[in-house]
Amino acid sequence: MFQSKTARWVLIILGLCVVVLLSFSVGVSVGYRKATFSYKWRENYDRNFGGPSFRGAAFPPEPPFMMSAHGTVGSIVQITPSDFIVVGRDGTERMVTFSSSTTIRSNEDMLHSSDLKAGDQVLVIGAPDDEGRIGARFIRVFR
Repeated sequence: MFQSKTARWVLIILGLCVVVLLSFSVGVSVGYRKATFSYKWRENYDRNFGGPSFRGAAFPPEPPFMMSAHGTVGSIVQITPSDFIVVGRDGTERMVTFSSSTTIRSNEDMLHSSDLKAGDQVLVIGAPDDEGRIGARFIRVFR
């Protein structure tokens, strides 16, 4: 049976079909694993990143959601040499203080505090003080 040319070709074609089907099934399993990671992304955020659980609550609580960070996003409405006021998307005003050690960036460029002006869209990351102001460690300016 194996000495016939037809039988050899049939076995070769069957072997190739098995290899193709195995390759396809490996691709399906990899795609399934990727899909299970991103499926219900918002509902599984805490499980994916090991953060606090917000099950049963509206998720995320308030944009932007930053675990273990304090900050704000919005537009600068008033600025002085050592602080500024940011109005967030929800209309809340936050006082942000900064110093010479604060990193201020716009895209790839490093900026100085004198480059900030009213109307700039900013993202601020820092730590709150006792009076509720945010002590900025990093400011990203979107221009």
